[in-house]
Amino acid sequence: MTEVIHRPVDHPPGPDALIEEARHRQRRRRTWIALVLSSVVAIGSLVFVLSGGSSQKPPSIGSHAFPPAPAVIAHWTPLNTATGGLPPGAQINSLVKFDGNVVAAGQYLSGAGPVAPGYPSAAGPVVWSSPDGTTWTKVWDAGGVVLGTGTGMTLVRAPGRLLLFNGGTAGSALWSSTDAVHWTRVGLPDAMAALAVGGAIWGHGLYVVLLSNKFIGGPVTAFGDSDTVWTSSDGTHWQLSALGPPAYLGSIVSTTTGFLIGGQVLGTSKAMTWSSNDATHWSASPLGDQRGQVTVATDMNTWVATVTTPIRNAPNPFGYTSTTTSFWWSRPGTKWTRALGPQPGRLSPSPRFVTEALPSGFMSIGAFDAMPVWFSTTGRSWARATNTGAPHTPILTIVPEENGFMAFTQTWGPTSNSPLEPRWWRVLLSA
Repeated sequence: MTEVIHRPVDHPPGPDALIEEARHRQRRRRTWIALVLSSVVAIGSLVFVLSGGSSQKPPSIGSHAFPPAPAVIAHWTPLNTATGGLPPGAQINSLVKFDGNVVAAGQYLSGAGPVAPGYPSAAGPVVWSSPDGTTWTKVWDAGGVVLGTGTGMTLVRAPGRLLLFNGGTAGSALWSSTDAVHWTRVGLPDAMAALAVGGAIWGHGLYVVLLSNKFIGGPVTAFGDSDTVWTSSDGTHWQLSALGPPAYLGSIVSTTTGFLIGGQVLGTSKAMTWSSNDATHWSASPLGDQRGQVTVATDMNTWVATVTTPIRNAPNPFGYTSTTTSFWWSRPGTKWTRALGPQPGRLSPSPRFVTEALPSGFMSIGAFDAMPVWFSTTGRSWARATNTGAPHTPILTIVPEENGFMAFTQTWGPTSNSPLEPRWWRVLLSA
């Protein structure tokens, strides 16, 4: 189904309108992103069971200048999925570690190709399980496509329980499981079911979920003029949390004392973060004078944010609006400081970045073609990695590892009627 965005325009689009238009375009590509916002959030602290430079002056930290980040190489190595139990047409966009296994959620679309044994011709959600991240077994599917093919999945792990959100243009649905094999549908409040899950996390005894409001600016006003935040202590009973002025919300992480959300203020597109100890009372903190969408990460000692701002009249070979990217860091609860990284005004070919904490530091990667990778050991200075062997297909999921990450992508089959074929990559970051 094609999503129609109702937004009156009575003058040539300015920077704010451009940012909003880029965000709407980003929502329509939700299947390719994933997690990538919500799916990565769900495994933020997971160490997977498988074992450039800038001429700008570095920012000051107290009375000391922080040195530039060292050069980094990202080595991309394809892993064999042909014999791993993931058939052509499998699409994974969320993973967690649960009860000693790696659990993945996504959908299966056979297209015009043959239907894989044990699968319906199309299904979503689908859940797979693996003891090692290489050999996969389908353990559950919904029996068909619940909300349409243009949706994403978000797994959230809590002690002894998994939640599985299915979200897209048609809204959201929720399932719950205690063993990753048997799943029970859970009803959602109407105001949650009508919107798409944009991110979800468990921490401090609470599930906290971001809902993306596709109706902003349109004739339907029943769901307000902002993305929303919902909380639950049991995954069944949900309460709306008041964030403040209307905003577009990009990502959420659990911190040592509560929660951190990245997003942008509606109307001004001002880059903003919100922090809270209880997911009820939120404090807003701007990222300088930046505008654009924000993704956040934390290693518990440092908060990191990436701001991606679309630039008008700046097309690129991949068909997306070019962007500028800036990195920011903060001690928990303190003012944000711009990190040493991309030169101001430097264009990036990727319209969306995903930022994640690794055991060895932080990484940020463009989720679309060209996949620029940035790395920092501290969050205060960043270096763009030199990619070797990287694919040119959108990333659906990334999974942190000790010295890098794993990435799940898809590539076209041998013919135009073939289903998309799953591809796993191990990415080693080295000096």
